[in-house]
Amino acid sequence: MGLCLSGCATVTMPSVGQQGYQVEDDERRLYKRSDELCEAIDQSGAIYNNSKLEEYLTQLANSLLSEGVKKDGLTISVKVLNDPSLNAFSLPNGHIYIHTGMLAMMDNQTQLATLLGHEMTHIINRHTLKQFRSLTNKSAFLSVIDVPLAIAGGQLAAVFTELATVSSIYGYSKSLEYEADENSFVMLTQNGYDLNEAKKLFEHLKEFIIDEDVKNPFFFSTHPNVNGRIANCNVLIAKNKNYSATKDIDSPAFDEFMQDVKIKDIGLCLEQGLFKTGEKIIDRFIAQHPQDYQGYFYRGELFRQRQDAPKGEKKRDKEKDYITALQGYSKTVELNPKFASTYQSRARVLQKLNRMEEAKTDLHKYLELKPAASNRAYIEQFLSQSKP
Repeated sequence: MGLCLSGCATVTMPSVGQQGYQVEDDERRLYKRSDELCEAIDQSGAIYNNSKLEEYLTQLANSLLSEGVKKDGLTISVKVLNDPSLNAFSLPNGHIYIHTGMLAMMDNQTQLATLLGHEMTHIINRHTLKQFRSLTNKSAFLSVIDVPLAIAGGQLAAVFTELATVSSIYGYSKSLEYEADENSFVMLTQNGYDLNEAKKLFEHLKEFIIDEDVKNPFFFSTHPNVNGRIANCNVLIAKNKNYSATKDIDSPAFDEFMQDVKIKDIGLCLEQGLFKTGEKIIDRFIAQHPQDYQGYFYRGELFRQRQDAPKGEKKRDKEKDYITALQGYSKTVELNPKFASTYQSRARVLQKLNRMEEAKTDLHKYLELKPAASNRAYIEQFLSQSKP
């Protein structure tokens, strides 16, 4: 009955932690739907399973909460999704989901705190409830929120189709998005973070939108656009010109966890053809971890695979890309000569360059290191062929 009456309900209500706060009937319905959505996502197979990373993210998020919010019983839970796009979203039940792509493009913990502060503001200030009450077509919104009930087998694609609908059609208003930005800055100042790093988070998003020609990014909604968000950050930084940060922008925990996240996300970028974004992450990874063979292996993979991509990447100089790929693979062999996949990938490039004997040498090495390879019969047939 609460939802039927919500058309007359106010959109002005205290935030969590403020005097007079209490959970409303229609808000409970939104909580229930959010719980169902979380269950569908968690069962989809798209979760980046790292309990220590989740613990780190969740502890960081809750450390930003005010004492008043904590007293009202709100706790934040943060999970990561295997997706290379720069997205993140929060649900009114206190759950935040961050894509690997967003984490991989961050430079430090301060940018992470900026993201968490923004998403937590949507929860603390009850933006979903306010948005719901302001809608004319509430039944359409509820049909979207109800989507987990109809998902068979936890198909995440269906979930995200509906999430994108919520974001692009029922996305938070410009005023609520700016409110989330402003409150995120409050959390940063209260916890000693460097405000100048906050703007860089939006700048990374802008880079991704341009590089990958993204039409409707749903991180931070589409209201307003990313240029407006950067301008708003500049205003907020100017308002706090007398503020001095007391906390380091980074932390050892952030660096430790992001090393594995970056490697995972690079693979996802290649799978989805996000070569420009993948190259940026690879370059940053190698700069930070010059002795880690994985960065050089994926550099080889990127320059090899984008020549096989169906779009404009083929316009690149093919031989130059293949030579760069070989350099990546050779550095990988130097750092880890027992990593079997390197030899198979390098052989593919050598074949493209018609360097067949070198390719065969690498394939012999591949089979030596991986005797139970699923494609062993195919490779052996190739190796038995005479010289071209």
